[in-house]
Amino acid sequence: MPGGSDTIYSTVISMHKQTCRAALVLALANGAGLRAQTSREDPVDVQSRFAAQVNLNLPSKWDASVGYEGRMIGNSSVYHGSYVSGELGHPLRKHLAVFANYRLARVAEEVSHRFGVGAELETKRGRLTISFRPMFQYQREFEDDDAEQGSRGVLRTRVRAKIPATKHVTVYGSVEPYFAFTGVFPVDNWRNSVGLQWDFMKHGKVDLHYIYRPDYAKFYNRTYHIVGVGFSMDVKLQIKHAKKKKARHLDR
Repeated sequence: MPGGSDTIYSTVISMHKQTCRAALVLALANGAGLRAQTSREDPVDVQSRFAAQVNLNLPSKWDASVGYEGRMIGNSSVYHGSYVSGELGHPLRKHLAVFANYRLARVAEEVSHRFGVGAELETKRGRLTISFRPMFQYQREFEDDDAEQGSRGVLRTRVRAKIPATKHVTVYGSVEPYFAFTGVFPVDNWRNSVGLQWDFMKHGKVDLHYIYRPDYAKFYNRTYHIVGVGFSMDVKLQIKHAKKKKARHLDR
């Protein structure tokens, strides 16, 4: 890694600590051990999410990311759990890339492992960028709110559009249905998002977003309103190759 890696590492650790502290304070203030659930009488919930992520630009066009997310449910009054994820991707063509990811979730003393593979096709129309991302995910152990109906496998198909609003601000929106392979309803739930990204420093971004997520997984329909904030930092890893010394030819 080039010079200044210590500064980048310290900044990332600081971001993680601030995110954890914010979630911890809210959790302690409202009872961290509880798991608020929607009900037929109250099928609507307001949630919040706090995230930090490091994006790695690797040699040979590989890219990777490592992130943490804390979630609050029950009208953002109850700490729900922590999610740690990682992803590795590589472009196949100019507008097509493939990737694989993994997520570890710890919710109310339960641990879940989720694995995913997918591809993303991206195209530009003037200043507008449009992408399509199908992704298959398989989750072990317990089910969280992302997929229900007893389905461990789910197909997500996201269509996303983004456009720069200013030199440092980009706005975006997306729709993403979750298709379950078991259960009554073929569409488990929807994730409809709008947000903006602010490049507040050369290699750092702040993401503010809202997610409207209707869920059809139970015998009554549920609706989630999710407000999130995320911090991300881009890091470029370079491998320095030692210069080969030219062999000396002796005069004979």
